[in-house]
Amino acid sequence: MQLSQTLQSNRNWRMAVWALRAGCIGLIIGISGLLTNRAGGTPWVLLVGAVIWIVSSAVTLTGAIRARNQIGLVRPWFWKLRFWLISDSLRRRNREPRDLERLNASR
Repeated sequence: MQLSQTLQSNRNWRMAVWALRAGCIGLIIGISGLLTNRAGGTPWVLLVGAVIWIVSSAVTLTGAIRARNQIGLVRPWFWKLRFWLISDSLRRRNREPRDLERLNASR
């Protein structure tokens, strides 16, 4: 449990999570582009979705590997890391204590 909290505070991990979210949007755009292309539309939507998905996949992989390397001696398996990445992309990140202090100071 401590390891997943450590990952959530890692900058590279957060980048990987957001890139995974963008990749899902790119995949949806690509599928809709495939459907419009089959209906006789332009292939530009398919191309845009594919480019978004490919770029976000590379950013997700890079961020996850960098975060894994920054953990230290105890490194999780890639399968466990993948499940943590998917889990973190599906839920909101908890606010860090310094974010809460900043929020309370602004009131």
